[in-house]
Amino acid sequence: MRTNRIVVSTLSGLAAALILLPTLTSAHCDTMDGPVVKAAKKALETGHVNFVLVWVQEKDEAEIKSAFQKALVVRKSGTEARALNPGQGI
Repeated sequence: MRTNRIVVSTLSGLAAALILLPTLTSAHCDTMDGPVVKAAKKALETGHVNFVLVWVQEKDEAEIKSAFQKALVVRKSGTEARALNPGQGI
């Protein structure tokens, strides 16, 4: 009888942990200091889109390359153009 309560308690605790765990974790890749943002910053600093293409599906590469070229034009326009997107720091 006591063994059954221990098993039930253990399984209940494990089930609760498994249910709550996904909500407690976050993807580091999605943060402003994650690898995707770091790659984007490096790409913009160097002018080479290849740093970010590793994070993009092949079917989306053309769209990313086009947006990247536009971003480079804006960056070269100076600080006023960069101010169009304040707080992003990219």
